[in-house]
Order: sequence, then C-alpha cells, then structure tokens
Amino acid sequence: MGSYAKVYKAIHRPTGETVAVKILNKTKMSAEEIEKTRFEVDVHKRLFHTNIARIYEFFENDEKMYVFMELCQNGELFNFINNNGPLS
Repeated sequence: MGSYAKVYKAIHRPTGETVAVKILNKTKMSAEEIEKTRFEVDVHKRLFHTNIARIYEFFENDEKMYVFMELCQNGELFNFINNNGPLS
C-alpha cells in the first residue's frame, strides 16, 4: 500500500482525540485491490483488542479512501522486533 497510501495525524473535533487518517489513492489501485481494501477494513472495524489498532470510520469517494484509525506512535512492530529480538 505504500505507493498509493499516506498517513496523517489529525484531531477528531468532537472529542479532541488525536487519530491517524490513512488516505488511499484509488486511481493508483486495481479494482481487485480496492475490493480487498474494503473487505479488510470491514473485518478490521469489528476487531476489539488492546494489541490491534482500532478503525473508527471509513469513507470513500471516486478518487480516495479515508480510513480513520487509532494513532499508534511507538513505531512499527517490525522495527521493534528487529531492534529487540523475537517476542514470546
């Protein structure tokens, strides 16, 4: 997704909470990738676990998909494992 997605930090106005907004450019995605993304978001929105970033909202228009999700500021799990070794 890196070539057609960017992530921004945003403020949810009603609550003042800082969230992440992933914006995907549908014009750079195949029809199959778009459908796969919709399916992944639909499944992910139903997950509630402390170790899984929550997805709050999902919107799209003709050109973009917007995924509003929990902001995780401690870096990527891949980098953590590379720096600290495997997890139990």
